[in-house]
Amino acid sequence: MKHPDDNVRLNQHTEVVHAALKAGVKHLLYTSFAFPPKGQIPTSHVHLLTEQMILKSGIDYTFLRNALYMDFVDVLGLKEAIQSGELITYPGNWLFNSVTRKALALATAVVLTITGHLNQIYELTAPRSWDFSELAEVLSELTGKRIVHRQDSSIQHWIYSFLGKIDTASTSKDMERLMGRPVTPLKESLFTFLQV
Repeated sequence: MKHPDDNVRLNQHTEVVHAALKAGVKHLLYTSFAFPPKGQIPTSHVHLLTEQMILKSGIDYTFLRNALYMDFVDVLGLKEAIQSGELITYPGNWLFNSVTRKALALATAVVLTITGHLNQIYELTAPRSWDFSELAEVLSELTGKRIVHRQDSSIQHWIYSFLGKIDTASTSKDMERLMGRPVTPLKESLFTFLQV
């Protein structure tokens, strides 16, 4: 998960934590990434390195580890799939715990406005994962047109390399507990990405 600005981002995060210590900040809330790798921390994992930095600072914390944004479906060629009747993806046992930004915002608002979240880590994901076959089924329901899922190893897109390096499959009920309601279903989440 290496990005050109990783070093810059980590330096910025370091400065913020140091400034918080100097200012006597009592509580830091950090939006991280869901289910980071265990064991030795990769030098490119800015979120996990920042979490460790905050833990070492001694400041009370709350880590909101966000799932993959549902927005990623927008690069999968949904409109092309509707036109052709095929959702074509790179081979793999892909599973997704993605949620909408709106749901993440609601869960975050709860943490910001209600006490009881000191030194807690929340995995903000959907409580169950879905796959590309289910995505094709939902597209069929929404459009009234039969759409099938097919894997093709000739598909070339940066998104699959990115998805292969992160945990998009693990799930948690943290988000639903915080919101006090179910997460937005896949079918409803897709509306925005199908509008012309």
